[in-house]
Amino acid sequence: MPENEASSRSRVTLYSHAELYVQAADAPGQVAEGRFKPGVDELRAALGVGKEERLECWLLIDRSGSVLFDRDELQQVALAWHFASIDSERDRIGILGFCGFGDYVNLFEFKTPLKEADRAMLLIADCGGGGTPTAEAVTHAARMLRSSAAEHKLVVVVTDAPANDTAQCAQATRAATSEGVRVIGALKPENRHQRPGANGSAFMAEQFGSDWFEVESYTQTPHALLEHLARMPGPGPSEARVPHPASERQITAGHERLVAAAAEVLLALGDEAAYELSERALDASDPQLRAVAHYLRMRREQLHTHGDELLAAALKAAGSR
Repeated sequence: MPENEASSRSRVTLYSHAELYVQAADAPGQVAEGRFKPGVDELRAALGVGKEERLECWLLIDRSGSVLFDRDELQQVALAWHFASIDSERDRIGILGFCGFGDYVNLFEFKTPLKEADRAMLLIADCGGGGTPTAEAVTHAARMLRSSAAEHKLVVVVTDAPANDTAQCAQATRAATSEGVRVIGALKPENRHQRPGANGSAFMAEQFGSDWFEVESYTQTPHALLEHLARMPGPGPSEARVPHPASERQITAGHERLVAAAAEVLLALGDEAAYELSERALDASDPQLRAVAHYLRMRREQLHTHGDELLAAALKAAGSR
């Protein structure tokens, strides 16, 4: 892992979906009824996703202090719920909130691609404050997408202000693009303290190149995203991808069984050890190690949600292989 990435990650606190789910056990509020509009089929068509291909996406939601005091903040929460409804058998989406600066960067996994929208999403309106660590959020989402089997990988960043470090954000965007992950910025300018005639084109262009658009309200984002994709369809999945040397190796069914068995044994060593291993393995160039990392994350979330009996059953199954 590059030294600069290690130092960046060392100051980030990640609140996993499983942790937020537990915190939301007594959270008030209703699960949103809204569905993603214009709809997943329109989004797939705009991205050029083939009939037999899959889409995996992370929606990154800026939860900085300026957003929390924005009169349209609840529309942003509604937007997150709309995107969370995109899940289907083939396409998946994650919802990540980000805020803070310096030694206090916080990332909130309100939803992962392995989960449908559930109680963890109820906390989105309660989490946030501070600066805008867009670079850290993009880096995390790209890392989650590295070992995805989806042919199309997308990150949509909804923000109202420049990143804490626009140069670092630009670097994170380029790194994600080099691995076949498209990063699109969506600017909804902040209302509070907004200067007359203020223009966000300079910092958005620095952070995302030409792959960004602006909206007047958060609820315009789905339609504006489709319009942006019509103007800038972007490269196909094979054109955008610059693979690691080992990334083309196929994982056979036998290897997958071994990976699953190894992950179950590692989980038996303890939740903390499994978390540390999964975080380290997500940066591996070897697809088998990344498969272990994603499997560990999935199983940890299932265990947090369903309890120790699931671990006992999984260990029994692993021992029979």
